[in-house]
Amino acid sequence: MVFIPFSNNGIKNNIESILKEATQGSLTIDKMTITLWTGIKLENVHYSQNDGRGESVSCVLPRISVSYYLLPIAFKHLIVKNIRLEQPEIALELSSAKPLHKEVGKEFSFDDLNRVLETIPYTVIIRNISIVDAHTVVALDNRQAVDCKGMNLSMNVSLKEEAVA
Repeated sequence: MVFIPFSNNGIKNNIESILKEATQGSLTIDKMTITLWTGIKLENVHYSQNDGRGESVSCVLPRISVSYYLLPIAFKHLIVKNIRLEQPEIALELSSAKPLHKEVGKEFSFDDLNRVLETIPYTVIIRNISIVDAHTVVALDNRQAVDCKGMNLSMNVSLKEEAVA
């Protein structure tokens, strides 16, 4: 049996909404394709955030692959084998100036992601996240401080489970 990749703007928009709710900043996804057996591919994902104090982050992710186990979907469980970010370009602009007061900003956290994932009608379990061939540039006060190419990272993920009474 062969499954042909397909695209669906409704699902793409839903994924964008989930990611936007879990993070602060601007996010766009150019293309999304789903292959039933393989998983989901997001192409040309752009993310940026500027805190207004001269600090910013921007990411260009040419491809994000999300592979999952198909059978558990029938039982309302989405078990993600791996989220793979391929060749991301990440730029961080930092400032050595100290802010007058710490603002409470919304930063990415797995707790926020877990909270957002709980709003969809599936139990979501993520097993692994990997980054392949990343390029990260860190600038401090408009001067390049770090330039890392070819970074690879793989991490096992476990979202905390709620205690059952």
